[in-house]
Amino acid sequence: YDAATYYMQSIEDSMYAKDSGSGGVSNTLDKFFASLTNLTTDPTDKTIRAEAGGYADSLAEYAYEMATNLQQMQGDINTQIATTVSQINSYARQIASLTKQINTLEVFGGKANDLRDQRAQLLDELSMYADIDVTEKEPADGNGMAQYVVTLGGGILVDTYATHEIKVTASDTK
Repeated sequence: YDAATYYMQSIEDSMYAKDSGSGGVSNTLDKFFASLTNLTTDPTDKTIRAEAGGYADSLAEYAYEMATNLQQMQGDINTQIATTVSQINSYARQIASLTKQINTLEVFGGKANDLRDQRAQLLDELSMYADIDVTEKEPADGNGMAQYVVTLGGGILVDTYATHEIKVTASDTK
C-alpha cells in the first residue's frame, strides 16, 4: 500500500498543477487552447501564430516528459515487484526447510524449539509483505509428521505433507 500510495502521488504530482502558475497537464492544455482561441481572432498575425506554435511545442514536450517519467516509474515498479517476489520466495524456502527439520526432529521425539522460533521469526518478517495464514495440523493418529500450510493472499505458499513432501508454490516473476 505504501508503494501504491507513493507512485500514485508521483503520477498525480506530475500530471496536475498545484496552483495556476505551475505546470501540469491541465495548465499546459489551457494555455495551448487559449493560444488557439487567440489565433482565431487574427490568423494572419505572425506573433499570435508563433505564440500558438510555442504552446503546441510546450504541450508536445510535456507529453514526452510525462511518457518518459511514466516509463521510468513502470521500470521502478517492476524492479520493486521482482525484488519483493524474490524475498517472499526466499522466506517460503526457508520456512519449508525449517518445517522439514522440525518434523524430522519431532517425529523421532526430539525438541525443535529453536527451529520453531526461527520459523516464527521468518513468518513475522513474511507477514510484513502481505497477510498470511498459518495452519499446523497434527497427524490424526498422533504418529508421523504434522502438516504445515502457509497461505498468502488466499493461495498456498508452503504446504508440507505427512509424507515428507514439501512444496513451495510461489514462483519468481520478471
